[in-house]
Amino acid sequence: MFLVDAVPGSRLRVWDRIDGDLVERVVAGEATPCLTLDAFLVVAPVEGELSACVRLARDAEGRDLFLTDGEARRREADARQRETAAWQREADARREAEERLREAERRIAELEASRGQAR
Repeated sequence: MFLVDAVPGSRLRVWDRIDGDLVERVVAGEATPCLTLDAFLVVAPVEGELSACVRLARDAEGRDLFLTDGEARRREADARQRETAAWQREADARREAEERLREAERRIAELEASRGQAR
C-alpha cells in the first residue's frame, strides 16, 4: 500500500503472508525487498508525473527502476531520434566530403588544362 499524503519514510506499507495470515512488515524508509520478484518495492516518481508511487527497482535506492510502458516507449523514441540524428550527421559529412572531392577534381582538371595551354 502507498499512502500518498503520508510523510516520506512512512508512505510504504507491505504485508507478508505468514502461515496463512497477513502480517504487516516493518518498512524502514521508502523501500523494501520483494523476495518473490527478486527486486525492491520503492517509492519513486513516474517519469513525466509529479507524484510518486510504488515502483519496482533492481536496487534498494531506486536508482535502477523497472521501466513503465510509457517510459520504455519514450526511451525507445529518444534512442530512435538520436540514431536518426547520427545518421543524418553521417550523411551530411559524406555529402560534404564528396563535394570537397568534386571541387578538388575540378581544380585539378583546371590546373591540368592551364598547364596544357602553357606548353
